[in-house]
Amino acid sequence: MINRRQKLYSYAIKKMHEQHGVVSLIMAVSTTMLLGFTALAIDLGHAWMVEQELQNVADAAALAGAGQLGQVYLGLSVEDQRTYFLTSADKQIVVDQINSLSLNSYAGGILLAFRGEDIEVGVWDSTTKTFTTVPPDTPGSPSPTAVRVQVRRDETANTPLPTYLGGIFGVEEIDITASATAALTSVGTAAPGAIGAPIAISEAWLDTATCGGNIKFYPTGDIDGCAGWHTFTDPNSSAANLKDIIQGLTDSSYTSPEAYTGQTLFEFNGGTLASIFNDFEALYDAKKDADNNWSVMVPVYSGTDCSNPSGPIMIVGFVTATISSVQGAPEKIIEAVVNCKTFQSGRGGGSIGGPITPVGTIPGLVA
Repeated sequence: MINRRQKLYSYAIKKMHEQHGVVSLIMAVSTTMLLGFTALAIDLGHAWMVEQELQNVADAAALAGAGQLGQVYLGLSVEDQRTYFLTSADKQIVVDQINSLSLNSYAGGILLAFRGEDIEVGVWDSTTKTFTTVPPDTPGSPSPTAVRVQVRRDETANTPLPTYLGGIFGVEEIDITASATAALTSVGTAAPGAIGAPIAISEAWLDTATCGGNIKFYPTGDIDGCAGWHTFTDPNSSAANLKDIIQGLTDSSYTSPEAYTGQTLFEFNGGTLASIFNDFEALYDAKKDADNNWSVMVPVYSGTDCSNPSGPIMIVGFVTATISSVQGAPEKIIEAVVNCKTFQSGRGGGSIGGPITPVGTIPGLVA
């Protein structure tokens, strides 16, 4: 009886040892998997954070570079803007502006540097959403409108990101990159004071417009004078108030308000307003250059025809026109040419594109 009990006990002990081995194996595998997932979570989380830091730097660098490109255009005459091609000197100005950011750009705890080949100046196609690099010092090449920047933490720049626990699985470091493209696009905002005259063009005119197309701001009401008078955002659109505004623009006592495409309504008079013609002639005389030309930003209002606009109407875009002649009585004609490929101080993002719409020199991120 005792011998039988001893055998049963020994058998039970043996089974317990066998089960303990299985449990130990399961625990070992589970612990390894848990450690692996923990390492993965920690290292991927850190890598994601560093990637976001790199992206912020890339965004800032692209905006800074494109903004400097906008300043290059602002320093040119309208004629030079139309024929401008990228020079090595201007590209270096863009590169220097971006490199100045490296003094305060960190990601993953290290100060970043930009590789020269990771800074590109080129053209952004808003239709195809593509960037094309423009070679410097190439006459006839497209005028640059965008800057693309890539920021790295890899073997080529700023060293790869070391892992915390990845070394357990043979992963000692991670390569991370981020890129951004900023572009100068059609003007979407007119800054205070940017619109120099209380005149606007109907959107209907753009259907027939060509580069250098002529338009008459007076008289209006047909395709040749597809335009109208306004008092900006002032609901008092009387001829007397319009007269005061023109006089204020002449002596700089009036500043035109900020305007946004698709958001701002201008108040249109709906008349031919011969009574304010002499005041507008004085404004032209005060603003024209030695060649009797006055280039002015002109808003485009929503319209399907060329009838004289009346009441509040949405502003949908902007163009740049050069007024070349203001003829007195009895003709009373204001003649102008709508310019192409011009650059204006202001933000991009306008809804109307094409060669006759001016480009804003304050860039936005496009990719």
